[in-house]
Amino acid sequence: MILIRTEKTNDQAAQPQRASTRRVPGAVRWPIRVLTIGSDTNPGQESGTDLLRQGIELHPYSEGVAALLGLSQEEPAAIIAPTDMRGVDILHFIDAVSAWANVPVIVGVSGDTQSYEVAFHALEHGARALLALPFTAQGLADTLHQLGAYGPRLGDPALTLTVGPIILEPQSFRVKVDGKFVSLTPREFQLLKNLMNESPRVVTAEELTAGHGIYDDGSVAGTRVALGRLRKKLHTASPEAAATLETVRGLGYRVAETS
Repeated sequence: MILIRTEKTNDQAAQPQRASTRRVPGAVRWPIRVLTIGSDTNPGQESGTDLLRQGIELHPYSEGVAALLGLSQEEPAAIIAPTDMRGVDILHFIDAVSAWANVPVIVGVSGDTQSYEVAFHALEHGARALLALPFTAQGLADTLHQLGAYGPRLGDPALTLTVGPIILEPQSFRVKVDGKFVSLTPREFQLLKNLMNESPRVVTAEELTAGHGIYDDGSVAGTRVALGRLRKKLHTASPEAAATLETVRGLGYRVAETS
């Protein structure tokens, strides 16, 4: 079930505008980042890979106050706040988000009468949509599309990353090397995207691991193994492409054009 709020109530219209005090997020990331907040209800049953295929990257917080503190650093496209969220009342949470950030709040509804009652009060306070819990990757993607939270459309040149012979298209999850498509796993794709985004900066294995921590087996050792597989696939496609993925001994990894 998805319910999108499109109009303000009379009470909201009468409230003073606080736009001058809001923190507006920066450019939309891809995969888009969505914050989730802990509750007694299982928010979703999808794996990180299923969500990533929809272009969604979840960043979980155990309770609401921590999510509020993380807003400026995370710059999310949306926040999923369950009606029984931990740490702070959901209505106070929505008021705080409205004051400090231009980020839509999606209310997670567990299905019981009390949850729906709280959810509709949340809409009156400025929440933008209701989403049935546990949600699916497709259900969340549909909600984000209707909210316009996906940002630039598929194929936008600004979202294409190019380093040497490697072209990565974040929204379509495609990688081309010398004009030929290379098949990568979601984890390998995410690692390559992170390195290309940071090019030519050296990125530590720990930082790369944190950047794709949506995987259950996320570990530094797993990151190094995935990078080894990625390098082999790039080498099969083009030795020049493999050379752009460099191991900097004692520091980390980088993707940069070869001289």
